[in-house]
Amino acid sequence: VLGHVGQVFSDFKYRRIMGSGTDWALEFQCKIDDLDAVGVDLITLGDDGLISQFEVAMRPHKSIGALRDAMNKRVMNDPSFLAFKDALS
Repeated sequence: VLGHVGQVFSDFKYRRIMGSGTDWALEFQCKIDDLDAVGVDLITLGDDGLISQFEVAMRPHKSIGALRDAMNKRVMNDPSFLAFKDALS
């Protein structure tokens, strides 16, 4: 999924990194088609130093809709995703 997001976002850059220890927030900006978007990656690290939780908050709503539409087009044509989806059925 993240590989597809990387293809949908353009002009992606992190603006600020906040946190310490196991909890981090990374503020980013990007474009989705011609729409500007701003978001935050919320990351929690486990005892092993690996990511144990990853959440994304993004705005504005119109950009989120454009992301949803672009991602649906990509993943519904991705053989790896479809095989995974079938395995869950």
